Amino acid sequence: MALGSQSGRQIGQGRFMYRKRKGRPGRWLAVILIICGLGGIYWMTRTGPSSLQADGDEPTMLTLDGGTTNEAINEQQNTPLFVNIDENDEFIPKRVTEPIQLNDDSFQQASEEAARLNIKEDVSIKTPSELTPLSPRVESSSPPNTRDGTLLIGEYTSLALTDPIAARAGLTSLIASGSLGSNDLKSARAELNDLGRVLFFDPSSLPNDPFVTRYTVSEGDSLSRIAKRGQISADWRIIQRLNNLKNPNAIRVGQSLKVPSGTFHAIVHKSDYTMDLYLENETGKVIIASYPVGLGAYDGTPTGRFVVRTNSRLVNPQWTNPRTGEFFYADDPQNPIGERWIGLKGIDPENEELLGYGIHGTIDQDSIGDMRSMGCIRLRDEDVQVIYEALTEQGSQITILP
Repeated sequence: MALGSQSGRQIGQGRFMYRKRKGRPGRWLAVILIICGLGGIYWMTRTGPSSLQADGDEPTMLTLDGGTTNEAINEQQNTPLFVNIDENDEFIPKRVTEPIQLNDDSFQQASEEAARLNIKEDVSIKTPSELTPLSPRVESSSPPNTRDGTLLIGEYTSLALTDPIAARAGLTSLIASGSLGSNDLKSARAELNDLGRVLFFDPSSLPNDPFVTRYTVSEGDSLSRIAKRGQISADWRIIQRLNNLKNPNAIRVGQSLKVPSGTFHAIVHKSDYTMDLYLENETGKVIIASYPVGLGAYDGTPTGRFVVRTNSRLVNPQWTNPRTGEFFYADDPQNPIGERWIGLKGIDPENEELLGYGIHGTIDQDSIGDMRSMGCIRLRDEDVQVIYEALTEQGSQITILP
């Protein structure tokens, strides 16, 4: 018979010992499962997108440094999305050596314009939607404003049919601007000559024309008295011309005469052999006529500002050639200076000492538009008569431009 202590303890001990042997394999199994789990997690982080992810989407997973796998992929492609900078570290920007390629046409156009202007610093890159469209650059081999000048001349020509006074003022300003080419200048002057024949060199007048006025003849008047009484800064013959009077003495009391209002000036353009005759008063100035001229041989006509020399306006003058000493009588048809002479006096420091220059007619009509004189300004006989009547010692100025 077994002792009670032996049977009871052995049975209890046997159970206890059996349970201990059973418990050891369980712990090792748990360790193995944990290792396998960690391995599975590691394997999942190393593989591509899961079957639950939509095709074409990039995987987005947290990484150990707090970023995402998107950022890790970008880092592998050398296109970092951001840089972590410590507060105490100095930030040194890297220069971008590869151009950023965008397909937007506006941005490409802006980039090309920036390169053309050689812009290198402080350039802010904008998205295509933020860019302002560039204005097209117009390149032309034609002289500046040629096209605009031609259009304006056409507009003023049309305006002359309804408002000739405004058209005259506009064409005068256009010539004075210096923006017209040679062909446009010819067209503008031709139109002004047509307007001058109607507005100025005609007995009729428009009531709103500020450059002419009307005078009623009184008892004892003559054209010379009217010119003095009306304080007209021109020769009395200009009144005869404007009113188409064949006999200057055939005026009657009560007759209405057209007289100019203002002072006449002239500008000679040596570059195109032209003289523009201006009439100026407090309202402005307008060109009333343009005439072709002849100039001094070898560019001998001086430039600058001149006035009419005292007592130098002559009708049918006699003349002595200063080079040869040859003398010509007043009525000599071979007299080279024609039927009129207007002496000039320089008022600029560069020309005030010049003597012997003037404006006159010519017997050589072919010399107009050429350099054949001894330095004087030549006009056709019919043209020099108008200039003689307009330019006087009483305030007229003659400007000769290159």
